[in-house]
Amino acid sequence: MQQNIVTVEVPASLPEPAQDITAGNMYEHNATALEFVLDELLVSAAYKYYLEFVTLGGVSRTGYLTPDEAGKILFPVPQAVTAQMTALCVLNIVQVSDDGVTEQLIKAQTVRLHFSPLENTEKQLCADYEFTINSLLAAIENDTFKGDKGDKGDAYILTDADKTEIASHVDEAFYGLPLQKQAALAGSGVVTGAAGNAEVHGLSVVPREASLAGEACAMIAVGHNEIAWLLDSTQHTQFEQTTGTYCQATLTLEPNTEYVLLKADAKPSAVTYSYLQVGKSSYWFCHKEIAAQNKAYMEFTTSEDGLCVLVCTNLYISAALYETALNSDWRGLGIYKKADVLALQQSFDDPLYRLDADCTDAFDFIRGTCTRRTAKLRLSADMLTDSQPLQRGSAGEAPAYRYTFTPPASAPTKQEGYAGGLCALLPVMDADVTDAEGYAQYVEQTGQTGGVWFGGHGIVVLSTTPPDALAAYLSENTLEVLYAAVSRTQTLAEPRACTLPVQARQYVVAPDTVCATMNYRADLSAVVQDLESRLAALENTL
Repeated sequence: MQQNIVTVEVPASLPEPAQDITAGNMYEHNATALEFVLDELLVSAAYKYYLEFVTLGGVSRTGYLTPDEAGKILFPVPQAVTAQMTALCVLNIVQVSDDGVTEQLIKAQTVRLHFSPLENTEKQLCADYEFTINSLLAAIENDTFKGDKGDKGDAYILTDADKTEIASHVDEAFYGLPLQKQAALAGSGVVTGAAGNAEVHGLSVVPREASLAGEACAMIAVGHNEIAWLLDSTQHTQFEQTTGTYCQATLTLEPNTEYVLLKADAKPSAVTYSYLQVGKSSYWFCHKEIAAQNKAYMEFTTSEDGLCVLVCTNLYISAALYETALNSDWRGLGIYKKADVLALQQSFDDPLYRLDADCTDAFDFIRGTCTRRTAKLRLSADMLTDSQPLQRGSAGEAPAYRYTFTPPASAPTKQEGYAGGLCALLPVMDADVTDAEGYAQYVEQTGQTGGVWFGGHGIVVLSTTPPDALAAYLSENTLEVLYAAVSRTQTLAEPRACTLPVQARQYVVAPDTVCATMNYRADLSAVVQDLESRLAALENTL
């Protein structure tokens, strides 16, 4: 297995401030190695070298390590350390007496290691935290914590000063540490796993189904749905008949507050007419004849008393009829407080596409960018449709060749006139080169004798490889092309940083044929507060 080598320079001068280093992923074992590069003044046969790790589980140390001839110490990081998400690592250089007692500390170099959480590590993290922090603090309180301190022996019992030092290291290593998390959202449900507020730094929507023709719009709402209690087939009794077939239910919202009304399906109504009455204004979202009234997104402000009325037809008659409306006309209906909701909608000039698992469009609402991901296409000799020799500039020079490749119709990519392509082997040319003069100018300007150009009539490759050797060249050199992203219309709102609401994180993603991937940093304030309270309770012992 190829290791990720993280280099740490160790100068002979006074210890540098602790460095923050990303050292691989959590729960990896020996996948990352720390390489300490010692100043030549720190390399001596009289010195001993070892590492100390400060984690939630306490303090641990390695055996003595030996620098190589270049003055480097290489140490693979074990899972016992990477499971901690972060750790302080201290390289100690000491002089030790014949009986194994440290006589002098020559140098101590500290680095702070961070390990990236992988998906689905949340349960393991919680279990590790509950065990390690509780066992550490209980051991300190009961005066039974045993560990290495310098070179004082395996059974060394920590002194009060040692306990205070451990507490400071724990605080330094773990206070306020953010946790990267990811959630897949589809349909409707509840976002779980975030403690308190959580900063959202990515929210990308993609098609769910393979070979999808495309979606022209997408909508995501995350927050506390004020009418979630009403969206149950047994709640038809909450409506009172007013006149004719109309009925209504009163909603009490916060006074003088901005809200948004969202509906996952903006298709024509199947069984009802429905609108929200706020003061003297009516906000229609269901109409059986007028398609424009079937809106998916509306904003409104409540009056001084906060009272609103949800008006509809027929839904008071039976639970069965009410359930039909919930599954058709009112699918994904929600009212959210605008200040506390992540509510986004996007209409695309060009639909989103998904051809297979490696060929998917994605729109990131937070960054306001659209990425067209396509599968790499490997060019082969059977795609060659034209070849033309191009002189390098003078009669005595060997010619180059202009090859035109036409990808098969089954190629796993949605081709946008071949514009904006990338190549894994050759540089991309800004313009097509069709004659010897243009080729000589290209070589002079770029210093390249080969290149790739993506045009409406095919993929053009410039190469000094002659036609009779082209097939062998392509078999030995992986010539892969990748089509770049294309532009989309802007979002309805400016891209912005978002925070998940403190209240219940109900979400709705529409339509059903799209899903969203949300990346966020969970707020670990609850963990920090727990740690602080436990340390405060032990202040008389520490």
